[in-house]
Amino acid sequence: MSSHPLLYGAASNSRAAFLAFIVAGTTFAVAAIPAPDTASGWLAAALAGLFYAPLAINALIDVHAHVLLKNWTHLAGAVCFGALWIGPYPLRSIAAAIAFAIFFVPVAKLSRGNLLGMGDARLLVVLAGWNGLWSEQGPLTMVAVAFGAHTLFVLGKSLFAKVTLHSRHPLGPWLVGGSWLAWALVA
Repeated sequence: MSSHPLLYGAASNSRAAFLAFIVAGTTFAVAAIPAPDTASGWLAAALAGLFYAPLAINALIDVHAHVLLKNWTHLAGAVCFGALWIGPYPLRSIAAAIAFAIFFVPVAKLSRGNLLGMGDARLLVVLAGWNGLWSEQGPLTMVAVAFGAHTLFVLGKSLFAKVTLHSRHPLGPWLVGGSWLAWALVA
């Protein structure tokens, strides 16, 4: 079985599958601990595992190739759309996704990928929808954690390597990690 060209040097299909399995299992366990007695609690745990598994693969690709694949983001978006029927804040989730799209998509378009890539903007919209589904402050918490961690990473990197305004740093892993942490705090 051959792997996707963007996975060359990043991970093989077996490594990507193993990563997805570990992320899905960990996410399911974190979600199942607080609400194991209800069917909707188990369904939410399963959906969370399905949501974060493709995003973990996408984050791995972003680390190595500085590209976020649409298919993985769209798959997570489809899971988020499916979760609208069980989440406590479905309308706020949609409003958060729309608000993020109104802000981040023009930033990506106008900066031509220098400040924020279109893949990052697309990912932010999906993550805002997901985090807005479980908490009113979920999207803002996700952005604060993700951008804060990314800033600390870049500052730490600047201690050991030359960092300029034209240096490239993958944002996707920090967005996915910030989203997962914001979700885990309120799940």
